Amino acid sequence: MKRLLIAALCVVATACGSDNRQAAPQPEVLPTYASLRNSDCYTVDLFDPVKYSPPGPEVPAQYQAFYGAWVGGAWNGKWCHDLIVYEIKPNGEVKVLSMHAPNSSIDHPPTVFKRRAVIDINNTLRFTNGANRHVYQLDRHFLVGKRTGPAGDYTIALTRENDSPLPVARPVTQIAQNN
Repeated sequence: MKRLLIAALCVVATACGSDNRQAAPQPEVLPTYASLRNSDCYTVDLFDPVKYSPPGPEVPAQYQAFYGAWVGGAWNGKWCHDLIVYEIKPNGEVKVLSMHAPNSSIDHPPTVFKRRAVIDINNTLRFTNGANRHVYQLDRHFLVGKRTGPAGDYTIALTRENDSPLPVARPVTQIAQNN
Protein backbone atom coordinates (compact mmCIF):
# COMPACT_ATOMS: atom_id res chain seq x y z
CA MET A 1 0.00 0.00 0.00
CA LYS A 2 2.86 2.37 0.86
CA ARG A 3 4.44 1.66 -2.49
CA LEU A 4 1.21 2.38 -4.31
CA LEU A 5 0.77 5.65 -2.43
CA ILE A 6 4.38 6.70 -3.15
CA ALA A 7 3.98 5.79 -6.83
CA ALA A 8 0.74 7.78 -7.04
CA LEU A 9 2.36 10.80 -5.39
CA CYS A 10 5.29 10.61 -7.85
CA VAL A 11 2.90 10.55 -10.81
CA VAL A 12 0.93 13.52 -9.44
CA ALA A 13 4.15 15.46 -8.63
CA THR A 14 5.55 14.80 -12.11
CA ALA A 15 2.31 15.85 -13.78
CA CYS A 16 2.06 19.00 -11.68
CA GLY A 17 5.73 19.80 -12.14
CA SER A 18 5.74 19.55 -15.90
CA ASP A 19 5.25 22.86 -17.62
CA ASN A 20 4.69 22.83 -21.35
CA ARG A 21 4.84 26.62 -21.56
CA GLN A 22 7.83 28.07 -23.37
CA ALA A 23 10.08 30.46 -21.55
CA ALA A 24 9.40 34.08 -22.34
CA PRO A 25 11.79 35.38 -24.98
CA GLN A 26 14.63 37.42 -23.55
CA PRO A 27 14.80 41.01 -24.72
CA GLU A 28 17.31 41.58 -27.50
CA VAL A 29 20.51 43.02 -26.12
CA LEU A 30 21.25 45.95 -28.40
CA PRO A 31 24.77 47.26 -28.63
CA THR A 32 25.39 50.63 -27.08
CA TYR A 33 27.72 53.00 -28.77
CA ALA A 34 28.31 55.58 -26.03
CA SER A 35 32.04 54.83 -25.91
CA LEU A 36 32.32 55.54 -29.66
CA ARG A 37 30.45 58.86 -29.54
CA ASN A 38 31.59 62.36 -28.67
CA SER A 39 29.07 65.16 -29.14
CA ASP A 40 31.91 67.71 -28.72
CA CYS A 41 33.82 66.30 -31.69
CA TYR A 42 35.10 68.79 -34.20
CA THR A 43 36.84 67.79 -37.41
CA VAL A 44 37.44 70.53 -40.00
CA ASP A 45 35.80 73.62 -41.43
CA LEU A 46 34.69 73.27 -45.03
CA PHE A 47 35.56 76.34 -47.09
CA ASP A 48 33.07 75.47 -49.83
CA PRO A 49 29.51 74.33 -49.25
CA VAL A 50 28.77 70.69 -49.96
CA LYS A 51 26.96 70.21 -53.27
CA TYR A 52 24.34 67.66 -52.28
CA SER A 53 22.58 65.60 -54.94
CA PRO A 54 19.52 64.14 -53.20
CA PRO A 55 18.82 60.55 -54.30
CA GLY A 56 15.95 60.23 -56.73
CA PRO A 57 13.16 57.64 -56.66
CA GLU A 58 15.25 55.27 -58.80
CA VAL A 59 17.74 54.89 -55.90
CA PRO A 60 16.74 51.94 -53.67
CA ALA A 61 15.43 52.98 -50.24
CA GLN A 62 18.12 50.97 -48.43
CA TYR A 63 20.76 53.05 -50.25
CA GLN A 64 18.95 56.31 -49.57
CA ALA A 65 19.20 55.61 -45.83
CA PHE A 66 22.95 56.39 -46.00
CA TYR A 67 22.39 59.89 -47.44
CA GLY A 68 23.32 62.93 -45.34
CA ALA A 69 25.86 64.21 -42.86
CA TRP A 70 26.95 61.69 -40.20
CA VAL A 71 28.61 63.30 -37.18
CA GLY A 72 29.40 63.07 -33.47
CA GLY A 73 31.53 59.96 -33.61
CA ALA A 74 35.09 59.26 -32.59
CA TRP A 75 37.21 56.32 -33.74
CA ASN A 76 37.61 54.14 -30.62
CA GLY A 77 36.10 57.05 -28.71
CA LYS A 78 39.17 59.26 -29.23
CA TRP A 79 39.65 60.45 -32.82
CA CYS A 80 36.84 62.62 -34.24
CA HIS A 81 35.46 61.76 -37.67
CA ASP A 82 32.53 62.96 -39.79
CA LEU A 83 31.24 61.42 -43.00
CA ILE A 84 29.05 63.23 -45.51
CA VAL A 85 27.30 61.05 -48.06
CA TYR A 86 26.35 63.63 -50.68
CA GLU A 87 25.55 61.56 -53.78
CA ILE A 88 24.14 58.05 -54.26
CA LYS A 89 23.50 56.44 -57.64
CA PRO A 90 20.96 53.64 -58.28
CA ASN A 91 23.78 51.10 -58.77
CA GLY A 92 25.19 51.80 -55.28
CA GLU A 93 28.04 54.10 -56.31
CA VAL A 94 28.47 56.78 -53.67
CA LYS A 95 30.40 60.02 -53.23
CA VAL A 96 31.45 60.98 -49.70
CA LEU A 97 33.49 63.54 -47.82
CA SER A 98 35.59 61.83 -45.16
CA MET A 99 36.74 64.26 -42.47
CA HIS A 100 39.12 63.64 -39.58
CA ALA A 101 40.33 65.74 -36.68
CA PRO A 102 44.08 65.76 -36.01
CA ASN A 103 45.44 62.73 -34.16
CA SER A 104 48.91 63.25 -32.69
CA SER A 105 49.21 59.64 -31.52
CA ILE A 106 49.53 58.49 -35.14
CA ASP A 107 50.88 61.76 -36.56
CA HIS A 108 47.70 62.43 -38.58
CA PRO A 109 46.82 66.05 -39.47
CA PRO A 110 43.23 67.28 -39.83
CA THR A 111 41.94 66.14 -43.21
CA VAL A 112 38.97 66.20 -45.54
CA PHE A 113 38.91 64.09 -48.68
CA LYS A 114 36.41 63.32 -51.41
CA ARG A 115 36.11 59.55 -51.74
CA ARG A 116 34.27 57.25 -54.08
CA ALA A 117 32.49 54.48 -52.23
CA VAL A 118 30.05 51.69 -52.98
CA ILE A 119 27.08 50.19 -51.17
CA ASP A 120 27.30 46.42 -51.66
CA ILE A 121 24.67 43.65 -51.65
CA ASN A 122 25.00 43.39 -47.84
CA ASN A 123 23.94 47.05 -47.50
CA THR A 124 27.46 48.02 -46.44
CA LEU A 125 29.09 51.26 -47.55
CA ARG A 126 32.79 50.69 -48.35
CA PHE A 127 35.79 52.66 -49.54
CA THR A 128 39.55 52.56 -49.30
CA ASN A 129 42.23 55.19 -49.16
CA GLY A 130 45.71 53.83 -49.57
CA ALA A 131 46.16 50.96 -47.12
CA ASN A 132 43.14 52.02 -45.04
CA ARG A 133 39.80 50.29 -45.48
CA HIS A 134 36.52 51.88 -44.29
CA VAL A 135 33.31 49.87 -43.85
CA TYR A 136 30.00 51.32 -42.58
CA GLN A 137 26.63 49.74 -41.79
CA LEU A 138 23.39 51.17 -40.47
CA ASP A 139 22.22 50.02 -37.04
CA ARG A 140 18.96 51.71 -36.07
CA HIS A 141 19.81 55.44 -36.18
CA PHE A 142 23.59 54.88 -36.04
CA LEU A 143 26.08 54.58 -38.87
CA VAL A 144 28.60 52.15 -37.40
CA GLY A 145 32.03 52.06 -39.00
CA LYS A 146 35.25 50.12 -38.93
CA ARG A 147 38.57 51.47 -40.19
CA THR A 148 41.47 49.06 -40.63
CA GLY A 149 44.96 49.89 -41.74
CA PRO A 150 48.63 50.20 -40.76
CA ALA A 151 47.80 52.50 -37.81
CA GLY A 152 45.45 49.88 -36.32
CA ASP A 153 41.79 48.99 -36.16
CA TYR A 154 39.21 51.58 -35.17
CA THR A 155 35.44 51.47 -34.60
CA ILE A 156 32.99 54.38 -34.62
CA ALA A 157 29.27 55.18 -34.31
CA LEU A 158 27.97 58.29 -36.06
CA THR A 159 24.49 59.80 -36.04
CA ARG A 160 22.80 61.75 -38.81
CA GLU A 161 23.21 65.46 -38.25
CA ASN A 162 19.71 66.13 -39.54
CA ASP A 163 17.43 64.92 -42.28
CA SER A 164 18.30 67.71 -44.68
CA PRO A 165 21.54 68.90 -46.24
CA LEU A 166 23.75 71.23 -44.28
CA PRO A 167 22.93 74.92 -44.71
CA VAL A 168 25.13 76.98 -46.98
CA ALA A 169 27.77 78.77 -44.92
CA ARG A 170 27.37 82.53 -44.73
CA PRO A 171 30.24 84.96 -44.25
CA VAL A 172 30.69 86.05 -40.64
CA THR A 173 29.81 89.68 -41.50
CA GLN A 174 26.49 88.57 -42.98
CA ILE A 175 25.65 86.55 -39.85
CA ALA A 176 26.42 89.53 -37.63
CA GLN A 177 24.22 91.82 -39.73
CA ASN A 178 21.25 89.42 -39.62
CA ASN A 179 21.30 88.88 -35.84
